Amino acid sequence: MAHRHGASLTRLEVLRYALDRVRPARLPTTASVLSPRELEVARLVARWLSNREIADALVLSPRTVEGHVGRILTKLGFTSRTQLAVWVARHAR
Repeated sequence: MAHRHGASLTRLEVLRYALDRVRPARLPTTASVLSPRELEVARLVARWLSNREIADALVLSPRTVEGHVGRILTKLGFTSRTQLAVWVARHAR
């Protein structure tokens, strides 16, 4: 049931849901917490690219991109790429 409901949400509704799940007190407000490469990867995640697409764009292996994404999520205290995309839209432009 929940899966069906989630699949029916629009992109805007998904972003609103993700915003509600982010704890503002823990949310870094500057991109300086990320290395230049991590920031580059984060911006591509925010464009909804897959790890494979990011790897191709940056001439990296998908496994390396996976590691970058994991470290980015950990540094920012996030659990999803959607939360990261919202953060990029707000703070890393």
